[in-house]
Order: sequence, then structure tokens, then C-alpha cells
Amino acid sequence: MNGLRARFFVIAVLLLANGILAALWLNGMFADRQNARRREDDLRQVLKNNGVTLGENFTWPDGTAYTLYYEADEDTARETAAALLGDVTATRKEDGAVRFESAAGWAEVSDVNDWYAVADAPSLRAALASNGFTGLVMEDDDTARQRFDGLTVVNGGWTAIRSDGQQTQIFGSWIGGTPKAVRDTQTRPADVCLLAYLGVADALPFTAVLKIELVYLDRPSQSLLIPAWMMVTDVDFVYIDAVTGEEMGFMDGAAV
Repeated sequence: MNGLRARFFVIAVLLLANGILAALWLNGMFADRQNARRREDDLRQVLKNNGVTLGENFTWPDGTAYTLYYEADEDTARETAAALLGDVTATRKEDGAVRFESAAGWAEVSDVNDWYAVADAPSLRAALASNGFTGLVMEDDDTARQRFDGLTVVNGGWTAIRSDGQQTQIFGSWIGGTPKAVRDTQTRPADVCLLAYLGVADALPFTAVLKIELVYLDRPSQSLLIPAWMMVTDVDFVYIDAVTGEEMGFMDGAAV
């Protein structure tokens, strides 16, 4: 009988502990939501004070990402060229670029990952599909973007600049292999980064924020993909480093 009572006592203590932990978790989640709402209200006020409004259908984005490091060596470039052109041979040029050739065309890549290629195909889509090229998003027949962890690399990808119906000229940049996450580079929420940006901005060249989206910006000189909050405004696109909150640049009219 004493043993049974002891078991019931232990079970009761465990249930009570679980209840306390659940209450603490719910309280923490509620506090996080309250803090997020408070930050968003503060941000709306800061924007209003600077003559900036949020778009009618604006919603605060969520999501997290890490800075990614990728290899930009000849072996990785060869894999990319082979995926575009089939079996290739490689020749290193005096300026450091590498030229790849195959029966389906040729390609050159510089030491900072700039590509130029001529493929025996009527369009970029056809050239990429002919060898089962993967890891891309086709915006149209002649524009391909890369995505990593669900985020688009907005200043990378390939574009066809001319096609005569048989051959297609292609330029741009392409990241081969599998990028790896850099430690201690997790992104901060969009509203936190935007507040940091507004705190140092001298004057805002826009009057409305229409959308904010988490994207990657390629820094080929460092072989890094930097997560950025892309702020779509009424006049341009503003890129804010999603890890540090620092401004990364503007782009008039389109997201590169």
C-alpha cells in the first residue's frame, strides 16, 4: 500500500512539473508575441515620423537563415559546366579564367564566378533541361535563379542575352556544390533589422514600404551568400543585412 501511494505521489509531482513547464512555455511565447507587437508598433511610428507608410496588404515576414559559404574552385565549376553542356574538357587561361568545351557548346568562368557560355539550344530553359540541370527556378525561358534553403539568390543566376533559334548565349553567375552554413550568423527578425537601419539612415528616398522578403545576396569575392531583408518600396529595392541590420545597398526598379 505504501508503495502504491509512493507511485501516485511521484506521478502527481511529474504532472505538476509538466504543468509548470507548459505554463512557463506559454507565458514565454505570449511575452515574445507581445514584444514583437510592441516593436512593430514602434516601427510603424518611426516610419510615420519619416513620412513613410506601409502598403495596404503589407504583412510582417518571418523565417530564419544563415550566411552560407560555398566552394568556387575549378572542380566545382567543372560540375556546373558539365550540367549545362554535358561532358566537358577544361583549359585554364592566362587571366585565371577556365574555359570548358563540349560537343554542346562552351563556357568560361572567371575567378570571381562570372560565367559566359554558348550552348547549342534554342533557349536557356532548353539548354538547362537537356542535361537535367537542377537547383534553379526559371523565371521565364531565358532567366534562371538559384534558391538555397528556400531563399532566392537575387543577384545571381543565368540570363540568355541572345538566341538565334539554334544557339543561346548565356551570362551571369552560378554557385556550384552545396553551400555550408556559417556558425553564429542566424538572421534577426525583419522589424529588428529595419529599426537598426532606420536608426542610422540620414534620409529615406521612399515614401512607402510595400513588401519585405528574406533573400540571399551573393558576395563572390568572399564566396558567401548573405541573408538579407529585401525591402520593396515605392521607388526602389533596399537590402538590409539580416544578421547585422546594416544597409547593403539600393537597386532602382528591380531586384537585380
